[in-house]
Amino acid sequence: MKDLTIKTKTLALITIIIIIMSIIISQIAIYEINTLTQVQANQFKTNEYKKRTEELKKQIEVISNLISQYEKEYRDEGKKKIIDKIRNIRYGKNGYFWITNTNMEMVMHPINSALEGKNLTKDVDFVNNKVFDQMSKIIKNKGEGRIDYELQKANDSESIAKFSYIKLFKPWGWIIGTGTNVDDVENTILQMKTQTNDQISAIILKVSGFTLLTVIISYILVIFAFNNIVKKPLELFKDNFKRFLDFITMIDNKYTPCEVSTSDEIGELNLLLNEIALEIDKKLKDDIRVMGEVVLTADKVEQGIYKCRIHGNSENPMILTLKNTLNKMLNILEKNMSNVKETLDEYINGDFRNRVIIHESLKEEMLAVMTRVNGLGDALSQSAKTNLTNGQALEKNSYNLTKSMENLANKATDQAASLEETAAAVEEITSITRSNASNASKMSELGKTVKMSVSKGQEHAANTALAMEEINEKVSAINEAINIIDQIAFQTNILSLNAAVESATAGEAGKGFAVVAQEVRNLASRSAEAAREIKNLVEDANNKAIEGKKISDGMITDYQELNEHITKTIHIIEDVSDASKEQMNGIEQINDAVGKLDSVTQENASEANKIKNISSEVSNMANDLVEDAKNKKFN
Repeated sequence: MKDLTIKTKTLALITIIIIIMSIIISQIAIYEINTLTQVQANQFKTNEYKKRTEELKKQIEVISNLISQYEKEYRDEGKKKIIDKIRNIRYGKNGYFWITNTNMEMVMHPINSALEGKNLTKDVDFVNNKVFDQMSKIIKNKGEGRIDYELQKANDSESIAKFSYIKLFKPWGWIIGTGTNVDDVENTILQMKTQTNDQISAIILKVSGFTLLTVIISYILVIFAFNNIVKKPLELFKDNFKRFLDFITMIDNKYTPCEVSTSDEIGELNLLLNEIALEIDKKLKDDIRVMGEVVLTADKVEQGIYKCRIHGNSENPMILTLKNTLNKMLNILEKNMSNVKETLDEYINGDFRNRVIIHESLKEEMLAVMTRVNGLGDALSQSAKTNLTNGQALEKNSYNLTKSMENLANKATDQAASLEETAAAVEEITSITRSNASNASKMSELGKTVKMSVSKGQEHAANTALAMEEINEKVSAINEAINIIDQIAFQTNILSLNAAVESATAGEAGKGFAVVAQEVRNLASRSAEAAREIKNLVEDANNKAIEGKKISDGMITDYQELNEHITKTIHIIEDVSDASKEQMNGIEQINDAVGKLDSVTQENASEANKIKNISSEVSNMANDLVEDAKNKKFN
């Protein structure tokens, strides 16, 4: 925009104004049309909804009165009759009625009988599931009213706008309802908005044409007026201003005033430019004189000369301020440099007591330089004081060091002799420890052999206990056989008694049989006696077997305890063996260390003699340092 001519900018400004006015007018017209259309659409929608609500309400009243008649005439038996009747009632093109209960369970639906008996709150066909909340609030507050909702189309993602009218029939707890589609109302409103958009497009087209025509006419008028009224005076001012710029930028040394023939604003600008140029001519000459002195002074300052000053004058406040500022700067700079120079001269001569005087107005680099000069004086003073103190301490310490090194050399010789005796003793301890480690290893092997013998004894004791268990089982079997023999002897004795009774009854013919029966009884008695003796022997053997098993179990337990103790003993012996080995390794390392220490001690004795010579040299240096520090002056 800044590169455009005034004519172009004027045309652009007028064009922008015309376009903005056109846009504002268009927007006002569009807003008014949209507002009017919205009001008409809302009024149309309200009237249609009210009209259809009244129609649905009348239909519901008819059905409600019909149900009331059936309730009065048939009571609860009339429910089925009225449901069948209402199922077949239609009105309009596709109007029908449905019935639910207060628990939102479908009682009757003439179109979709699969919903009957189901809870409608789980029905997924409703886009707005809050429809049941509306139904509950309407029934609770008014008993009847309209509900708005959307119903999902079959096999489609779109939904249909609907509203229904419901009414509660309290005696049976029924909610009677019917509905209607209102998508035709929405379509009509959409058509009204489409017509409005067409009108708006026509308005925009007309306004655009008018705007274009106005811009063309304005362009022609502006060009004509600009060429005759503005362009020529501006070209004259442009030439005059160019000569003025050439003068103040020193392309030309002299300014020639232009002739002014008009008294308008551009003519006044030319006259003002002439006056300013003549005044600037005088001031420039004074400024050039002062700036020349500034350049010469800056050149001297660059060479390190600070006694030069600027003496010329100028009416330019900036040039005058520059002159005064530079002169003031040179005064302060010369004073500060003299102060620094005098202080440094004293430092060179060894006097560190004086300090540079720092003015409170100093900042940045000069403040840092003068502060560091004072810091240098403090550091040199402290250094001299420290050197004196350190030299005196070093002189004293070097003397003590010499004496200490003489004692160290003597003691190092004694230490070497002691280390030789220590090495011999450590070697003897190493031999004894090696023998202990070998004996501990042998004890560990013997412990393992004893452990194996105990394990075998434990195994034999376990086998003995098992054999005793088997004997006990066999004795139990013998006891059972003896019991059977005893029972047989008892039965045989009974049979012999019966035979004796029968033989006595038979008389002479049964005497022989009685003899046999007597013998059999005797035999049974002896068998029973023998069985009792065997049983006593077996019981005694059984007791002995049980006692033997208890003894075997005790042996097993003792062997287990012995095995555990032997195991612990072996572990202790192994730990002792390992510790002896580690001890032997440690003593061998000590032996090596003592040998190295003996070697190092010999070397230390040699180094102590060398350090003794060095301490003598340090003592001489300390004396020189103290003498030099005493010649310095400091606080």
